[in-house]
Amino acid sequence: MKNLFLLSALLPMLLLAGCSKDETATDPRDQYVGNYNYITVGSVSMNAAGTALYTVPINDNGTATVTKSGDNELNIDGITMTLSGNSLLPVTAPFNESVTEQGVSMNISGTVTLQGTVSVGIITVNATYSGIWNGSQGDTSLSGTISGTAVSTFTKQ
Repeated sequence: MKNLFLLSALLPMLLLAGCSKDETATDPRDQYVGNYNYITVGSVSMNAAGTALYTVPINDNGTATVTKSGDNELNIDGITMTLSGNSLLPVTAPFNESVTEQGVSMNISGTVTLQGTVSVGIITVNATYSGIWNGSQGDTSLSGTISGTAVSTFTKQ
């Protein structure tokens, strides 16, 4: 009977010790931290009355740094995005620009929405631009919308 009592007292401790959880879980963001080369391609169009008046190509490349930020975020060269599984959740940022040159005044405002995906060694960020513009020269003025997309591909160095 003593052995049965001793066994019943030790059994829960043995089970707990054998099933203990590993407390050294790694942060999934660690695999994305580092230096990257990137290339960005796309275009943004200035539209008026449903017609594209002018399209600006986007073709850029360079280097970027990815760091951890907050509880579940990555900072990609100064832009903070939330990581959810293999997705970078959408983030929207405003842009505003006013320029006056040679008697022509131009105002542009809108938003860019960024979202993306991550995998080992590659991060892809899609940008969608939308907004409005207006310009004037003397007594002539014109206005319209801005729309466009770009894709940035970051490859770990």
